[in-house]
Amino acid sequence: MIIGLSSGNFYRISAEIKHKVLSGDFSFWKKDYGDIVEIHLPKEKDIDDFLNKDFDFSCFKLVSIHVPKVSDKKDDDLYRFLTKLRLLKEKYGIYNFVFHIEKGANWELLSGFKDISISVENMDNDKNIGRSLREIGEIISRYDFNLTLDLQHCYTNDKSMSLACDFHKEFKNKIVEYHISGFCSKFKHYPLFKTKQDRIIKALEIKNIPMVIESTFDKESDVKKEIDYIKALI
Repeated sequence: MIIGLSSGNFYRISAEIKHKVLSGDFSFWKKDYGDIVEIHLPKEKDIDDFLNKDFDFSCFKLVSIHVPKVSDKKDDDLYRFLTKLRLLKEKYGIYNFVFHIEKGANWELLSGFKDISISVENMDNDKNIGRSLREIGEIISRYDFNLTLDLQHCYTNDKSMSLACDFHKEFKNKIVEYHISGFCSKFKHYPLFKTKQDRIIKALEIKNIPMVIESTFDKESDVKKEIDYIKALI
C-alpha cells in the first residue's frame, strides 16, 4: 500500500510549511514521510502558480490535489477552472483531484472532465450534505465519479464504522484514495496513536489503494509515530 501525508498535516508545527508547499519547496519532506502527498490548494491563484512554475515531484510516487471550493463559481468560470486542472494533470501527472460535496456545485459540468481523475469525498458530521451513502451515491452513480473515502469522516457520523463498511460494499470499485486520521473535538484531525480509535484504521478494507494520513501533528516526532502506528494495524 502506498502511504503518505497531506500538506496540511504540519500547520501547527510550522506556518512556513504551507508557504514552502505552495512555492514547490519539499525540502522538509523526509523519506519516511511516505510516497504520496495530497496538496491542498485553497485558492485558484495557487493552481495558477502551479501551472506557471516547474515543481519537482520526483520524490513522490503519486501526487493528488485537494481543490478549492467550486460551488461559488459561475459556469464559465468553472469551465476555465476545470481546464486549468486538466493542464495540471498533463503537466504533473496528478493522480487524483479531490472535490468536497457542495450544495450548488455544477456536477453536470464537472462530469465532462472525467479525464482529470475527479473523485468526491464523503463529508464529516459538521457538514449538511455529503455525509450519507445515499447523498454520495446519488452523485457518484449519476455522474460516474470516483470516491475518496475518508474513514475519519465516517467515524464522526457513525462510531460503529458500519457506514464505512456500507461505502465499501456499494462503491468498492470506485474508491481511489483513502483519507485516515483520528478525531478530537479541538483539532478534528488528530493522530491515531494518541486517540487510539483503532476501529478507524481497521475499517480500511482494500490494501492496494493509496492512503493519505490527514492527522495534524503537535511536533515533528509525531509523524513517524503515526505512520508506524497505522502500519502496524493494517
